[in-house]
Amino acid sequence: MKKSVFISIATALVLVLSLVVMGCPDAEAAVMTLRVASPFTAGHSSGVALELYAKRVDEATNGRVKFKFFWNDTLVPTEDALKALNTGIADIAKMNYTMEQAPWQVFPQMAGIFTDKEMELAARAMYKVSESGKIKEEWAKLGVKAIYAWTLSNYQIATSKKPVKSLADLQGLKIRTSGGVLAQNVKALGAVPVSMTKADLFDALAKGVVDGASLSVPSYRRVPFFELLNHYNFDFNLGGYPQYDCISLKVWNKISPEDQAIMEKVGKEVGVQAAAENWGMALKDISEYPSLRKTIYTLSPADKATIKSKLAPVREEWLSSMDAKGHSWVRDVLKDF
Repeated sequence: MKKSVFISIATALVLVLSLVVMGCPDAEAAVMTLRVASPFTAGHSSGVALELYAKRVDEATNGRVKFKFFWNDTLVPTEDALKALNTGIADIAKMNYTMEQAPWQVFPQMAGIFTDKEMELAARAMYKVSESGKIKEEWAKLGVKAIYAWTLSNYQIATSKKPVKSLADLQGLKIRTSGGVLAQNVKALGAVPVSMTKADLFDALAKGVVDGASLSVPSYRRVPFFELLNHYNFDFNLGGYPQYDCISLKVWNKISPEDQAIMEKVGKEVGVQAAAENWGMALKDISEYPSLRKTIYTLSPADKATIKSKLAPVREEWLSSMDAKGHSWVRDVLKDF
């Protein structure tokens, strides 16, 4: 009898241990670690939102959804981000360099559609138009879903030697731009847009190859050529730059509905907070400019009105190019924004 009881107990223990061991893989499988590809360094103004998003999602899902970051294009070159998402190399990536596949995403570059003081409002509008309707459909066609959307502050004008106190001062100056609509805006105002990487800009400024650069306000303080830019004018408002980080739809569909809902809620909140922090960073930087011997100039109301009239045709030209590519719906998106 004792032997029979012992065998029964032993059998029960083996069964319990077997269930525990069998349960371990399931427990591990319940934790999803997403590989995040970013062209930026940790802490960069454009990467802050992604870090904040990852932290909040991890906490809100009780660790069921985690993130592993690959900074500075160490996982995949940014220009290959979309391909990386669709082939499983990365799970989340920034869409900054997918303009050929998604040219419509740069609508925040239309000058004058928001002011820097309205960045939080712009972020809310970006999320709304991106999560409902055509933009969401277009991302889905590319096999991805935006986890959040916001825009950098407006691109402005900074120069090394000649101050730009008025629109007349800008005429003929060679200004480095990131290309696209921004380059068209700069050209429409009478300057000469020059396309080059930020890595080449230090030498170009030092040698006088270019006279200045157009960047978002918080970016100036965080680039190596900041020391060479002495004169700033933050009244040009040449348009923002969209910030879309997208997740592979194949990966998204593997996430539980509960955690998807959490991720969407966090995404809506993070875009607005990132915009607020981005502009807060800009205001702090601006307050320190005088002590760094950086001079800030303002434009006259007449110059601001002239800029508005000169940039209006650029917007219409871009919208017409979208019409020609079958994206006439962007006009409605711009109105909704």
